[in-house]
Amino acid sequence: MKRIIPLLLMLLLALPQAVAQRGLHIDQLFGSELRNRKGSTEVLVTGREAARYGLTLFRSLTFQASQKEMLWTESLVRADRAGATSMEEARRNARLYYGFYELKAQPEGKGRYLFYRNGQLEKGSAGKLTVIYMEGTATIDELKRRFSR
Repeated sequence: MKRIIPLLLMLLLALPQAVAQRGLHIDQLFGSELRNRKGSTEVLVTGREAARYGLTLFRSLTFQASQKEMLWTESLVRADRAGATSMEEARRNARLYYGFYELKAQPEGKGRYLFYRNGQLEKGSAGKLTVIYMEGTATIDELKRRFSR
């Protein structure tokens, strides 16, 4: 019992961070069976590690997608893009290749950012989709510089 109480407290403290993207369409991805698929990678970074980058939350999912899953994921990203305050996008073969979006800030002033990349549109790539959700005090320009390295 002594071990369970601290574990429950840690889970309760982490819960608000893990569900921060609630209210966005991409939230459907982060709880889906896609994360359990062989070759998929889900990353959740909070606390000191995220703070080093001016973030309170970094959450990503990279996975191999079927054509149907790729179209579904792109539709989720496009739906969230509708509320973006700024965006940078590129297309290939009429498909969204990548997008970097600054979403409306949260009431407490934290910036929210969404990044999408369709590796299926790259020649010689593993063909995986990547969706990243971030929030914090970092600006979109700071995040772009960090990710372009």
